[in-house]
Amino acid sequence: MESLEERILDIEALLQCCRTAETRSRAFQEITRKAHNLAGVAPSLGFDAIGDAAREAETIADDASADDAAVVQKVEVLLDEMEAQLDKAAV
Repeated sequence: MESLEERILDIEALLQCCRTAETRSRAFQEITRKAHNLAGVAPSLGFDAIGDAAREAETIADDASADDAAVVQKVEVLLDEMEAQLDKAAV
């Protein structure tokens, strides 16, 4: 679970880089890559819902035609869902 939490926090940190135009494109690429990795790892650890949310975040971050602010907002919501799943499992 700790590994999953670290991966989620890595993606959250990258979202902060999306706030400026000069780092946005690279940050979205990294978010796509990290979300892809998380989508693969989470189900193998019994966290299917986190895997599904990560896969959705990957797709959203990889959509070059999407509005940047909307991408950030949607990925933030998915990250919150992932953290909620981890919190629920920790109880």
